Amino acid sequence: MKKVTIIFVILMTVLMFGFTKRPQKMEYERVDGLKPVGKPLSGAIIFNDMETYGSWHMGRSVVKKDDVFDFSGNSLLAVWLGKPQQGECIAVDSIDMSGETVKVTAEKSACTDVWTSPYIYYKLPRTDKKAELLLK
Repeated sequence: MKKVTIIFVILMTVLMFGFTKRPQKMEYERVDGLKPVGKPLSGAIIFNDMETYGSWHMGRSVVKKDDVFDFSGNSLLAVWLGKPQQGECIAVDSIDMSGETVKVTAEKSACTDVWTSPYIYYKLPRTDKKAELLLK
């Protein structure tokens, strides 16, 4: 009976910790030099081609630039605060691609050398998931 109990406890431990889905923090690459985002509400969106990215920006971009991003094997994640106060920037804490959506955890912060604007872009491995912004 003692052996059965020990085996049962070991089996339950393996099942509980071995098969639970844990959030996977990934390394992500920031992309600079793309159009500013001028949307009134905060949010996040993923693009998989230049046409969708360009049409999303129509009427939202203050500055006209020739954006260049390699979409082959990559997705472009845009994250923005909306209409921030003067000197307010977005600071991204994590990007989690392990669930049904890409969860971006971020917070409003004072602008620094690292966080310089109310919007930011990241290069991600290609995905068809929707993005979700979680503001702290």
